[in-house]
Amino acid sequence: LVASGLVVCVGGVGIILFRHFRKRMRQVVQQESAMMDETVSMGLATLNDFALPMVVMMAQTFSELSLSELEQWHEGNRDAHRLIWFDSLRQLQDLQNEGKAKLVMFTYPQGLNLHRSPTARQLASMQAAVKEVSAVKGWSEETVMVWLDSFSFPKDWNSVAELTFDTMYLYTKCPDAFIVVSLLRENHRVDLIAAYALCIASLSVCS
Repeated sequence: LVASGLVVCVGGVGIILFRHFRKRMRQVVQQESAMMDETVSMGLATLNDFALPMVVMMAQTFSELSLSELEQWHEGNRDAHRLIWFDSLRQLQDLQNEGKAKLVMFTYPQGLNLHRSPTARQLASMQAAVKEVSAVKGWSEETVMVWLDSFSFPKDWNSVAELTFDTMYLYTKCPDAFIVVSLLRENHRVDLIAAYALCIASLSVCS
């Protein structure tokens, strides 16, 4: 009888310990799952955060920008209050979805000189292209913004290079139009109309 009692007692204790262990393991799994969900949520949230704010200029301001003003780079145009900052992709996309913002991104060949601003002819082509694109797309010029590395990035580009690489893929999700400006040399006779007509043709990838 004593032996039987011990067996029953030991068995009961074993069942209690097993249930406690199972309950504890369930809690651990739930905690780990909650931590994983939180980590994933935080990770997804950062996908919409710019490591480096997106800096743009209103098209109306850009259309009146002189070459000397453009060559003041980011810092000079910032101090002249010509620039606008977006801290997140969502901030910009909300405006785009409401029809309050259209973004035009420009790129132009710089060769080996990463700090060369566009030439006077390239700038004129960009300014003409913004007006033409706005007209073709039926955009209100008051809603159009321009991104161009000359004023969108600090002049000391090396100081933010890593942040730029981390953010550039997000920038490419933003434009309503992406325009590539060809290398227009001042000593070449180039029809300006043809120059920005070529730019507009490149918009097919964004439509």
